[in-house]
Amino acid sequence: MTGSWGANAPESTYVQIQCNSLGTNGYCNDWYIDPIPISNGDGTFSPGQAIGRLVAITTKGTGTSTNEGDFYMTFHIHVTRP
Repeated sequence: MTGSWGANAPESTYVQIQCNSLGTNGYCNDWYIDPIPISNGDGTFSPGQAIGRLVAITTKGTGTSTNEGDFYMTFHIHVTRP
């Protein structure tokens, strides 16, 4: 799920990764991963919806694939590093 897939998935969207706290070593040890919020016309924000593309690999090793459609999702992922 990222916009960097190029021509194969142009409608896939980026996500927002937020560092919540730093460990004693100065590196991030707690993150949230969310769809990018939507900016409303009145200056408020709404939770975003991520768009992904489902692709079926049709011929192994050749890179040939079939677009099976797009899907929309919301999520909130909490990642920690012990």
